[in-house]
Amino acid sequence: MEAGSPIRHEYANGDIFAMAGASVAGNHVAANILTHLRTALRGTPCAAFGSELRLATPSGLYTYPDVMVISGPPTLVSGRPDTVTNPALLVEVLSEATRDYDRGEKLVAYQAIPTLRELLLVEQDAVAVERIHRTAAGTWLREGGGAAGCGRASRIGRRPAAARRGLPRGVRRGPDKGPKLTR
Repeated sequence: MEAGSPIRHEYANGDIFAMAGASVAGNHVAANILTHLRTALRGTPCAAFGSELRLATPSGLYTYPDVMVISGPPTLVSGRPDTVTNPALLVEVLSEATRDYDRGEKLVAYQAIPTLRELLLVEQDAVAVERIHRTAAGTWLREGGGAAGCGRASRIGRRPAAARRGLPRGVRRGPDKGPKLTR
């Protein structure tokens, strides 16, 4: 049904819900985040995707996150080239209509995804980003929420400084500005 439908649907607990369209402001925020992530992830094993790629969670929720980053090859649901199960980072742009659901039931479904390391909940009408990430112990930690949270966005796909300067891992610029092997 979904593949041929002009309307996207979310599937949860045996129920199908038509998804409302995003606002212009929400689309701008999501597009800016996607553009930034695609640029930042060049040269890494990670790839950023927009809201056209569907996500299946272990709880049976099928949904379309605003932005999704996958580390390595996408793991597809059998027979569904449009549905993945292995995000490392999810971004939801919050609105009045979705805020409670995105921070509640959907957040719980997302946190059950074994590959997921981070979620960013981004307000579209204020300068506010909430970062929720899995700790080394496997628990979830919340950071940010206001403008102060905006400086520490996702760490997914971060490369060493040398790689960000266009050098391969293990190589840095020497005093003469030429490449120099590091140990």
